[in-house]
Amino acid sequence: MPEVTVHENVLPRVEFEQLRRASLSHPMISATTLNRRFEKTRGFALICREDGTSEALSTFPFLSPFFRLAGIGNQNATLENIHGFEEPVMRAYYVNLLLVSSGGDVGRHVDATLMTPMGVPDLTPSLVSVLHLQRPSMMIGGRLKIYGKTKKIASISPKENQLTRFQGDLPHAVGVVRTLSSMPRASLVCESYLAPVDAVMRLRPFSIVAKADFSVYLQLAESTLS
Repeated sequence: MPEVTVHENVLPRVEFEQLRRASLSHPMISATTLNRRFEKTRGFALICREDGTSEALSTFPFLSPFFRLAGIGNQNATLENIHGFEEPVMRAYYVNLLLVSSGGDVGRHVDATLMTPMGVPDLTPSLVSVLHLQRPSMMIGGRLKIYGKTKKIASISPKENQLTRFQGDLPHAVGVVRTLSSMPRASLVCESYLAPVDAVMRLRPFSIVAKADFSVYLQLAESTLS
């Protein structure tokens, strides 16, 4: 698989607009739970094992098109064993809605969000998928920058309905967003992991990661049960 691939207009327009509107208006959106490199961002996230994807979609049904694009829950989707695990492996996913307003950025980093919860040192995703949902009008900057071992290998100007996939152990960053618009730069990100079964089973089948008010969690639970 190439280190980085970019695909334009990956969803039918109506389906993309439904996904974009539902994502950007969701009540779970709140301050980030990620580290200091994301301190100027907002959003929410979910974690699911491969056996928890149905529960995830019953809670967030509007994410179905993104799950399909990222191969979440699809056992036929290629996911490389980049860490060379010899024991039986299982898939797990970290899905994040990432909102970056004017003046914000994301510092250079390597994704490893599930390394600590799964207890596997130096664990990175096998694959990262990024679907760009919104580009503010007249935006300057905000490029997705992806680095190899010795140099920058991609600098991608985000476009709506654009899907970028890259190898999960590559450092990357989002440049400073400059715009007069109140709308944020918005994207859905999926970190796709392949790890030993006993490590993945340390995760719940499905969980939500957000700083939203407790009332929002109650409302979401009620809507899922109804």
